[in-house]
Order: sequence, then C-alpha cells, then structure tokens
Amino acid sequence: MARRTGQPLDEYYGDLVRVALMEARPAGLHTVQLVAAARLKKSQAQRGIRHLRDVGAAENLTPIIWRRKDGYMFSDDPRTGSSTRRSSSLRSSAVSPG
Repeated sequence: MARRTGQPLDEYYGDLVRVALMEARPAGLHTVQLVAAARLKKSQAQRGIRHLRDVGAAENLTPIIWRRKDGYMFSDDPRTGSSTRRSSSLRSSAVSPG
C-alpha cells in the first residue's frame, strides 16, 4: 500500500497560512511574520504557501504573491494570477505538443 505524500498536512498548513494572510490583509506578511502568525515552522509555512498556490491556480482563486517590500499577500489585481497561469500554460504547450 502506497503512502500518501502529506496532502492532508499541506491542506492544514495552507489553511493556517490563508487565515494569517487574511487577518493581515491588505498588508502582507514577511516570512518571519507569517511563521509567527500561523504558529508554524518555516518549512511548514512554505508547504502551506505552495499548497495555496497550487489550489489557487487550479481553481482560479486570488493568487498569493510575494514582494520584497510587503512579503506574502493576496494579489489585489486578479489579472496577476491568470496571466501568469496563461503564460506558463503557453510555455508548456510549446515545449510538449499534444
């Protein structure tokens, strides 16, 4: 029997990161602040961010962005995520046709 790759934990960490970012909104959180607000380790916060980005891209939700000045935050511009997804899908289709 194959072992799952931590999907429930990724969802849990993603929920904690999402709540922390929503509470800080419209401001962002730097990594140290996010770790403290979500009460996670740095690696757990990174897994949560990765999970939120994957789920957000798949379901066309508000994307999480990172800026040097603001840290992690939800994008105010809905075009940010869709154009990024669109360009990455164009690259992948150009690399592997069919």
